Amino acid sequence: MTCLIEERLRLDRSPATASPPFFPCDLRSHSSRSKKAVSRRPPLHSGPLRMRSDRPRSNRQSSRTRWSRPDQTERITTMAIIGEFTTNGNTILGHVRTLTVSMKARLNPIERTSRDAPDFRIMSEAAEVGAAWSQVSGDGEPYISVKLDDPSFPAPINAALWPTEREGDYTLVWNRPKRDA
Repeated sequence: MTCLIEERLRLDRSPATASPPFFPCDLRSHSSRSKKAVSRRPPLHSGPLRMRSDRPRSNRQSSRTRWSRPDQTERITTMAIIGEFTTNGNTILGHVRTLTVSMKARLNPIERTSRDAPDFRIMSEAAEVGAAWSQVSGDGEPYISVKLDDPSFPAPINAALWPTEREGDYTLVWNRPKRDA
């Protein structure tokens, strides 16, 4: 009996008959005598998934990280339209609607006191609920950066007020903030 066990041990130690490692990312050689790391398999990486241009796109796109190749670095962000506004004289009137927020809002222009001061004060009825700044995007398009905050909100809402095709109309677009990992 001991002869059979010793024979199996000798067979397991020879590289030709040794069984492959259990885990695919195991870097040990099949031989127990060798301490040199050997692996011919490429490592798996977790990274963002790139959308293909041939896939149909919806209004709301996912930004989940999935298993992918290391060369896929483009991230798709989640965007949602949460309001519509229109110009009325020198103010901008509209509404903001999400699952937890439903309010009429008015952007009143204010005189800037410093370079970082907002261009608009956002009011809902008699309460001030935020501020807005005139900005220019990287593509050269003007938009209004909006920050809504209220004690009843779990966190401030950062959004952008983009002009539409119709003169004087705007769409309030919200993007999920990017988190540093």
